[in-house]
Amino acid sequence: MLSKKSLFRISYLLITVNLILVGFLFFNHFNTRYKIDKIQKEAPTEVLGSTNIPVFNPSYIMSNETFSSTRAFPSQSSVQNFLNDRNSPLRNYSEQGQPASYWIFAAARGETSSKWGVVPRINPGVLIAYLEKEQSLISLTNYDVVKDPQNRIRTAMGYGCPDGTNCDTKYYGLANQLNWGAYQLQFNFDRGASGSNLVAPYHIQKTITTLDEYNVFLSNAATAANYRYTPHVYWGNYNLWKIITANGWGVSSQTYSAVEIDRVNLANKDQDINSVDVGATITFAEIEPILKTTFRYGQTGDNITKLQRFLRQRGYYMTREINGMYGLVTEKAHKNFNRDNGILNNQPSSQCKTLFNKQWKIGQEGQDVKDLQVCLRNAGYFDWPIITGYYGEVTQNGLIAIRKALSGEIGQPKEKPSDPILKEIPVASGRVKTVSKGVNTKGLNMRNSVCGSLITSISWGSEGDKLRGPVSKNCLGGNWNWYEVQFGNQKGWVVDFYLENVQNQPKPKEKPNPEPEESPENIITLVKTNSRGQKATSLNLRKEPCGAKTDSISWGQTGEKLEGSKAQTCFGKTWNWQKVRFNGTVGWVADFYLEEITLGDSVKTNSRGQNIPALNIRSSACGNQIGRAGWGEVGQIVRGPIKQVCFGKTWDWYEIQFNGQKGWVAGYYLDI
Repeated sequence: MLSKKSLFRISYLLITVNLILVGFLFFNHFNTRYKIDKIQKEAPTEVLGSTNIPVFNPSYIMSNETFSSTRAFPSQSSVQNFLNDRNSPLRNYSEQGQPASYWIFAAARGETSSKWGVVPRINPGVLIAYLEKEQSLISLTNYDVVKDPQNRIRTAMGYGCPDGTNCDTKYYGLANQLNWGAYQLQFNFDRGASGSNLVAPYHIQKTITTLDEYNVFLSNAATAANYRYTPHVYWGNYNLWKIITANGWGVSSQTYSAVEIDRVNLANKDQDINSVDVGATITFAEIEPILKTTFRYGQTGDNITKLQRFLRQRGYYMTREINGMYGLVTEKAHKNFNRDNGILNNQPSSQCKTLFNKQWKIGQEGQDVKDLQVCLRNAGYFDWPIITGYYGEVTQNGLIAIRKALSGEIGQPKEKPSDPILKEIPVASGRVKTVSKGVNTKGLNMRNSVCGSLITSISWGSEGDKLRGPVSKNCLGGNWNWYEVQFGNQKGWVVDFYLENVQNQPKPKEKPNPEPEESPENIITLVKTNSRGQKATSLNLRKEPCGAKTDSISWGQTGEKLEGSKAQTCFGKTWNWQKVRFNGTVGWVADFYLEEITLGDSVKTNSRGQNIPALNIRSSACGNQIGRAGWGEVGQIVRGPIKQVCFGKTWDWYEIQFNGQKGWVAGYYLDI
């Protein structure tokens, strides 16, 4: 039997151990809380003089309270009123005898979406934001919801549509999408908070790598739930956050301009990708076996790191870091390089080769076309998200490319010389100065050759001399003119977009009547209706200043100014009246409710359902093609629109800047 003294010692030891464990638990709790608070608060709320514009934090998409709040949408009728006010294509849509607003609210609150013990308690605004970010079902106009030609209704929440494969038809339908989507989000929320292996690695207080290859700390259950549903930072969860934040659908009713949110946040989206060290040049012989390897999403390893370095050196993998993880960005760069150079990861089956050799016509439809598209997708030559069964331009381009690859018409890529086309480069002269053009980098990158490796960075405002150039080359995300320059004792190649001539020569006198680049009568001032906080559901269009109402214009609609404003007193106030055109209808409105769309306003490309791979950027309105902008790509308006007749139609043309490339595009394919 133990003595009292021994028992006392054992008790004392146990108490000491317990106190140490309790102390460790408290330390771990407060340390974790500190990390979460730091992540939530580290992003400033004011940037470059903007008035309290929120800054996106990828590690904190929304609060748990916002995820479940019904403040903004307390009932089905509030959802219906919103759809009506926005003129959404869902406002009159119904399924199974119930309107879209019923399915949105019922799914969000678990009335129709509860399954297997999971009862959704989700903010209806979160589901509405998903409908908008996935298929533009709030802002889209003139969409045929009955025929649903682009499968927007059928795949409204993007549920059952994993990256890189076709959508599963068993989840088609608005009600189906909302119910499954709400269930999945709540399931992610509950399991992510508890650390269940069913949702690993999407656990709170864990770091994940998204498919667009960002490292993100999951600071709360709402953030984890949304990343498991859409594992991308841009343009998945950023757009979700922007829609909810701009509209004030969270626990706060504060609203913001979506354009201003983009202006503040997108300028700093990426680090300076050109400062990443990609090491010694990798030859094609070294990389060929890796290029022919098929990787899976999320796979990591030295081969993927080497692949990313090689693709960066060749101007294909242009993201912020070499991370050694195979995600959507790496996959796209990998496929594009292989396609451009005729490399096939797998030899097609005999059935596929038969389809590749068959004669096809634009507009052809049927199962054979679906089989062809599946074969092209498996080979990496069909990027459309849905197997459509329609033979259009995307399918045709993929077929042409794979035929070239199979015939050997595309040879192995040649190694880039250290200093290309030396004999053809003309001598250049003149004093130049580096100009940032608004980019958020410390200086201008200087390279050892055209599109070559980084040597150094030249501070903005530095002056130097041109030596040779220009050399036009498509790399680093655009088609650039390159000059060899010398700044002090540093000599190398830079893109001339960031150079400005500073020769001290007298400026020529202006002509009395200078010839404008575009005829002024063709330049149109674009405006958008703005409620300015008024409760009216739309803006009245009148026959004349203070005249009779002829029509009404929804808030947020885009139109054109036609002539100068006129001051006139009516309705208890003196207003400036502006003649405008909206959707072909001409009339007068009080210009207090208009805002001009000017230089710097953001726009996004929209395919409008066309089966084409990207939007052509042209040298002028109706001019020659100089580049392409992908669908969903965001740019800034420089000027326009200009009406021009070409390609069998009258178009409104806008000059837009996309990622440093400036050119003209048809406004029909822009969301303004």
